[in-house]
Amino acid sequence: MTPEVLDRNGEPLAVGDRVTFCDAYYYINLTHGAGTVAGIDKWGGVSIDTDAPMTKYNRDGFAEPPSNRWYFCTKYDYGKRVRVAARRIGDRFEHGEINVWVEKDGAK
Repeated sequence: MTPEVLDRNGEPLAVGDRVTFCDAYYYINLTHGAGTVAGIDKWGGVSIDTDAPMTKYNRDGFAEPPSNRWYFCTKYDYGKRVRVAARRIGDRFEHGEINVWVEKDGAK
């Protein structure tokens, strides 16, 4: 069973939805993209087929070959009992925190 996943504005995400996203790569650097939701796995992770190939970086900071698939991890909102494709990552004391998110195109 696929869990319900909401975008950063509380709109439900479904396969085929057009989205924009901001995600982190290697440490807390940001990348932005757009694409179509290709799948939502049983843990609530969102696979996105991007409009253009995107370079990914491994845990050592080295570039991997460009890919048209991006995977976004979600957080669990215990109050709403759903997964949300928006979260803060980082360390507020040492390096700072950043917001990463997925948003349906046209969402306000």
